[in-house]
Amino acid sequence: MIPAALAMSMACRLYGTDLLDLVSKRRQHPLVMARALAIWAMRLDTPRSYPAIGRVLGDRHHTSILSLHRKAEKLCAADPAFRRDCARVLGRYLEMKGMDHASN
Repeated sequence: MIPAALAMSMACRLYGTDLLDLVSKRRQHPLVMARALAIWAMRLDTPRSYPAIGRVLGDRHHTSILSLHRKAEKLCAADPAFRRDCARVLGRYLEMKGMDHASN
């Protein structure tokens, strides 16, 4: 499971925002894209529940998280730039996971 902190920090870095903006109620396009990416990442591997992700992302309702997750899935399929961002987050996670296994 991609840790929430990693998913959120990578999404912030890729979309030029900060954590406070990511969890805010603001809905500017870069923030929505960053949230979608973070949600997509948090649902990989062993998915967190939508309510749990909502709590991490500023106490958002689980249906808002579900909607953004669906949007992220569609963007992954249709938008090369978003797909690249997903690959970067996944690559970073796998890199970190490999380091953890190497140290054990």
